[in-house]
Amino acid sequence: MGVGIFDNSTMATALTNSWKMLVRLMPIMGIVVILNTLVSNFLHSDLIERHLGESSGWQGFLLVLGVSMVVPGSPFIVYPLLHELTQKGLKKSLAAVFLYNRTVKITFLPAMILYFGIRYTAVLSFFILGAAILNGIIVENLSKTHSDTGLNH
Repeated sequence: MGVGIFDNSTMATALTNSWKMLVRLMPIMGIVVILNTLVSNFLHSDLIERHLGESSGWQGFLLVLGVSMVVPGSPFIVYPLLHELTQKGLKKSLAAVFLYNRTVKITFLPAMILYFGIRYTAVLSFFILGAAILNGIIVENLSKTHSDTGLNH
């Protein structure tokens, strides 16, 4: 607004661009509200605990790897969703896998294959999936270590 004193056209451009960005973010925020409502109302703690909780094992890792590839990539959606799920019993290690594996997106694979080739895309995706699992295992071991010492975070 201070720029408006000296240059009204620059201020008008900045306000117009800010308005356009707000309009583009509104659908994303709407998706956040809808997903959080769905998670709150339909995904109960016992269901999450059974499939994504402490006793989920490799099934939980595989489920999270698959889901993380199809969930739209905006942090505005992912972080509140993961917070809600961890409150309902999602293991921290599976949340770490989800966050790490967000870079592998099924919708981007055709473009990656087009630009980089199928071998590069397959090898890169394989390494990202493996690193996501390794990251989850490390977080799981660290969270066990911290729970043994009485630390919560």
